[in-house]
Amino acid sequence: MEYLNDWTVPEGMSGDPNHLRFRPSHVRTSARGCPQRLAMKVRPGLAPVEPVPRQRARPNTYALAPVEKVLDRRAFHGLDDEAALAFWKGSEARRHHNAHARWVEHALVRYLRAEKEIDSGLRADGTTVEAVSHQWARTRSLTVGGIPIRHEETVTGRRFDGPGIRELRLLRHGSVEGRASDAAEVGLAAGVVAGARRVLGGAWDTGGYRLGAHRPVERIRVVEIGLLDGSHHVLFDDTGPAAHAAYTDDAEAHLWRSAGGGEYLPGDDCGACPLLGRCPAVMSVPGLLGMPEPGVHRKTWSVSTARSYERCPAPVHLGDLRLPRNKESEETPATTRGRAVHSWIETQHRRTPVRACSPHDADGEHGVPERGRLPANEAALAVQMAGDHTLTCPLATPSPVLDVHPERTVVVFDPTADVLVIAKVDLLYRTEAGWALRETKTARRADEGGLLEHHPQMALGVLLSAHGALPGGPGGCRVELERLTVTGPVLKEFAVGDSVIVARARRAIASLVKGWLKDTAYKEKPGRPCATCSFARWCPGGERKADR
Repeated sequence: MEYLNDWTVPEGMSGDPNHLRFRPSHVRTSARGCPQRLAMKVRPGLAPVEPVPRQRARPNTYALAPVEKVLDRRAFHGLDDEAALAFWKGSEARRHHNAHARWVEHALVRYLRAEKEIDSGLRADGTTVEAVSHQWARTRSLTVGGIPIRHEETVTGRRFDGPGIRELRLLRHGSVEGRASDAAEVGLAAGVVAGARRVLGGAWDTGGYRLGAHRPVERIRVVEIGLLDGSHHVLFDDTGPAAHAAYTDDAEAHLWRSAGGGEYLPGDDCGACPLLGRCPAVMSVPGLLGMPEPGVHRKTWSVSTARSYERCPAPVHLGDLRLPRNKESEETPATTRGRAVHSWIETQHRRTPVRACSPHDADGEHGVPERGRLPANEAALAVQMAGDHTLTCPLATPSPVLDVHPERTVVVFDPTADVLVIAKVDLLYRTEAGWALRETKTARRADEGGLLEHHPQMALGVLLSAHGALPGGPGGCRVELERLTVTGPVLKEFAVGDSVIVARARRAIASLVKGWLKDTAYKEKPGRPCATCSFARWCPGGERKADR
């Protein structure tokens, strides 16, 4: 609890820092994200001093929202399963992207099947439950440093109760078969369910909750359901005192760490942060993307976004929704080989003490991983490429290597376009000659024409360096492209101080951003990319014959 004493409201935010509201997702020990953003998320009374206008705010990408809506109609409006699905297939489905609508229908069918199995198991124990419409929450009375703290805890999911029992069913996008549970998440959920009181107002109200009376029960259950396949798994099934003990033992310490904040850690979730544009860890670079004005709403962009959008706009949106994807469909021998080579290089560059990659490391026991999964010719090429890298390894330099940062994420904000830009850099390193960015590409042939256009990571790297968004200040970070090919390695450095090169890089990036920036429909574009699309099973345009 001492963490709370050290946390202060970031500049650019205002409100009540002593109103805390925790959800199980806030304490997941497996979650990675910005500690400062999490500290703000658990304080519903905080808001930006200059909020993003409602019409420009990021759209809701909570894929489960329509699933919850249909299940509520079924549970509280007297619809049977067939009528609930008919309700969805009517006007409701048309409000959503075609692929999202198809996934929702799939998820509903799997949920209904799982619910019947769970209810059947309870009836075998002589137990029956009914759905609860109100959200559940509980409060605690705390004083920290003489200051009263409004402390609330709540849960999301499907809520059920019956004689002597209260049960929470958590919905997961994918399968829960073999899914590892998180003790802190389960402990908080079990504790809230054990002490649950009905929320009499809105569950997302920023003011304090108004709660109904508490009704103790003997049995507390927390169950998770996988909407991909209808799998289900009991996470907790015990007494009320045992639930409170799980909360104390497994979750409570994580609450205080969540509220205590820490360092700013820029990453993928910065786009939804209310501090974006004022965050001390995210540099603002007006005009970085070459757009004269913003799109319809705030967005997040990366080179991966651009490549995906060029093939087909739909997967960009479906990825934001976090729909289940079949990653195996994206795999080819070439992509597996490229990932294996990159993984080996990253491992070598993370060694301590820092040292250059050597040829004998490329083969044998500590050689390129995943070789066994590759055809013989691709495995041999992977070993060759790893060996060739040792000829151009950036750490093989006569001057001392002072800093090494493999797989570094660089996050900047372009307020002109209202876009968060994320660059995943293979390597940032510093020698006595200064800072450098190195990107490594694997390909059978080296394409000499239009490198900035063919490798947009390099165009983005040039712009980031020119604008001072990389270490070394404006133009102070070299930008290097290393290509590993059948005929050997090729190293190219781009002149970040050359205005012609910078202008060309800006045109290359602007051409990738322009159409995407204004798009809100993300319509599917059926064609050859469907064969390797990880979302094809949900997309009417790329539907496969495989059983969904």
